[in-house]
Order: sequence, then C-alpha cells, then structure tokens
Amino acid sequence: MKYHLIFLLSLCVALTACGGASRQYTGIRKQLPTMYIDTMEKGLNTFIMAEIIKRKVPVQLVTSDSLAELIMTGYSEEVERQRWYHTVFGSNKDKNIGGVSVLSSDSKAIIWATEAGDRSIWWGNLRRGGMRKVAERITKNFKKFLEDDYLKRR
Repeated sequence: MKYHLIFLLSLCVALTACGGASRQYTGIRKQLPTMYIDTMEKGLNTFIMAEIIKRKVPVQLVTSDSLAELIMTGYSEEVERQRWYHTVFGSNKDKNIGGVSVLSSDSKAIIWATEAGDRSIWWGNLRRGGMRKVAERITKNFKKFLEDDYLKRR
C-alpha cells in the first residue's frame, strides 16, 4: 500500500511537470503588435523592457525598428542631488523623471505619450525609486492604454 501511494504521488508530480512544460511560449505571437524601444538616457529603455516582460504587457518586442509596428522613444533625467535632510525627513520632489512617446512606424504619428517620476508619497524612501520606478509607472500606463484603447481599435 505504501509503495502504491508513493508511485501515485510521483506520477502526479511527473504529470504536473510535463503539463507546465507544454504551456511554455514558443515563437512570435502574430496577433500582438510589435514594438521597438529606442535607446534612452540613463538606461531607461532597458528598465522599460524588463517591466514590459514582468507585467505581461500585450506587445511583442523586436530588436529592429524596421520590424516594428510601434516605436517607443523618450528621455530621462536625474533632477538634482538630494540634501542630507531629504534622506532623513523625506522629500516632496522627484529624483528621476522620464517621458516617452509611442509612434506609429508607418505614419510617424504620435499615438500615445506619458511622463512619470519616482517619488513615492505614501512610502517615501522605503520603496524603490530611480529609473526602475519611472519605468514601472510608464509601463503601467502603457499597458492600460493598449488594453483599453489600442487593441480594441486595431
């Protein structure tokens, strides 16, 4: 009886592992728009790419602007160095800001734009900041735009 239970348990584990392997992503999803992210200052483009993958934004990233349906361009900057008392008491200013715009590759028309900062009102210095926070906010807004507007009109 004990060996039957061990056999059934190992069979369940093996089937679960095989089922997970069959659901892995393979190939390009044709129904999603393709997007190229242009190089930005302070590495904002790499943070945005990571956030797009982490948040599962419905877009396919490509490495060349000739393959892309959408092109994201933008800027980022560090506003000013903080004083010692901003570390202790917090600050009401953004340390890093960034802005992006998404262009249609065929008409070069701007179809979406936003800007974001890294200030956290509720958590202050306890939450992450910098370009990662800026990219997180930009990606959150971009995902909302894609799901609510762009993909429905497409």
